[in-house]
Amino acid sequence: GLVKDLGNYEDFAFSYLDNCFCIYEVTGFEDLDKYLDEIHYKGDVFIRDDGAYDENGNLLMPLVYEEKFNKLNYADFSIVNKNTVAEQTRPSDWALDECFLALRNELIPYAMQKNYQSPISRENFCHAIVNMLMVREKADSVEALLAKHGLTMQSGIFTDTEDKDIRAANLLGIVNGYGNGLFRPEQNISRQEAAAMLMRAAKVMGVSSGSAKQFTDTGSLQAWATDGINFVSGLVSQDGKAVMGGTGADKFSPLSDYTTEQSILTVYRLFRCK
Repeated sequence: GLVKDLGNYEDFAFSYLDNCFCIYEVTGFEDLDKYLDEIHYKGDVFIRDDGAYDENGNLLMPLVYEEKFNKLNYADFSIVNKNTVAEQTRPSDWALDECFLALRNELIPYAMQKNYQSPISRENFCHAIVNMLMVREKADSVEALLAKHGLTMQSGIFTDTEDKDIRAANLLGIVNGYGNGLFRPEQNISRQEAAAMLMRAAKVMGVSSGSAKQFTDTGSLQAWATDGINFVSGLVSQDGKAVMGGTGADKFSPLSDYTTEQSILTVYRLFRCK
């Protein structure tokens, strides 16, 4: 099938294939870049099974490519599943670059690689944070991550879930329940809840924050969320980006749902903090 290249990052190509947004690792992509420079070709490049073609269907260069992430035994290798809702088939333009970098660093579980503009559940946010910590601390299992912090896995922490990542996040002090043994894993996470969890994850990592950003809508947040919002708005990655900023017009919108793509960006930025 015809694949339209959406740009490359070193030896990778971002592409659409059969209505899926995909990453491909391309052998010889750097050679293709050099060749396009040599012939001063500035048009779109289309990649088919047998090579790269120009806008008129002329072969530019044979290429060999393979799906990225097969080493993780994913069910398929698209960044997102096929989805009939057009806006859900890829991250928003403003989130695209950092979503790619998060995926390239293997920070994002497969279940989160879709529905980018939809609210994220408490369960999936735990998956993202725990997976990021495992990558950062080079732990090959949740149990190994806990062991690095002198902890062991426990069961029966919550009555409505036995998810390992949720239990690990609780044992690490990153997330709490609602009392009476309930965690409510399918409930959407709010921005103030996300900020609190990101702050606690940063403290597990030994990362400290800088000066907090001032927001004009702090009157609507709950008291327990103040420290988290101050912390994450002042925490800056190695790339100079706040781990979690506002929503515009100096507002934080603490009670709004947190989306999947927002979660991916903040987890990636936290990963990039020293």
